[in-house]
Amino acid sequence: MHLAKYLTYGICVILALFCSITSAGAYSSLDAMLEPYLEKYQLPALAAAVVQNGEIVAAGATGTRRADAKIPVGLDDRFHLGSDTKAMTSLLAATLVESGKLRWDSTVAEIFPELAEKMNPALRKVTLQQLLSHTSGIPGDNDEFGTLLGKTMLQDGNLDEMRYWLVQQWSPLPLESSPGTKFAYANMNYVIAGAMIERTASKTWEELITELIFEPLGLKSAGLGPQATLAESMQL
Repeated sequence: MHLAKYLTYGICVILALFCSITSAGAYSSLDAMLEPYLEKYQLPALAAAVVQNGEIVAAGATGTRRADAKIPVGLDDRFHLGSDTKAMTSLLAATLVESGKLRWDSTVAEIFPELAEKMNPALRKVTLQQLLSHTSGIPGDNDEFGTLLGKTMLQDGNLDEMRYWLVQQWSPLPLESSPGTKFAYANMNYVIAGAMIERTASKTWEELITELIFEPLGLKSAGLGPQATLAESMQL
């Protein structure tokens, strides 16, 4: 289901959270503090850091890279951020809003006029802000979403084309509530928002997050892709 994550979150971002620590000098270890949480929450691995005034003053990484093996994780290991990338998608949207290419009240029908005729009338009026805040009225992830997502993974094309196909297939479906009246966490909100961003910027989500977030922030350890195999992780 790696591709499903690409489509719903935009894509999975892999980041070595503590890549700067090894050369940053002395810091306090959090390993002993973190270890009890592995058993308590049945986690294979865990990492954390304490930042004060922009400097890492304590950090730790404990556990194993694989649940059925004893391969210790380290501070330079990369962790999947999963749905934390939704905040990055929102930042991309804000960047486009600031540049005047998008508005917070830009609607789905406005960005995809070619889909408006067959689009559910309520969805036509849903705004970018409502999508990003999960108040669009789109139902939380359900069987219908899962079925469509499975079909999307069988489509040909790049990820942006597959996301657009998913938006096209979803657009005639009814909303669960009136836009702006109810919170419901739904990955489809960010599929649509991501597709709106791609349409407006004429670039893929992957290109935009690299150019507008990774590179300006110096996130040299950040990457895009599925979870690494054990062999790949050993090469990090």
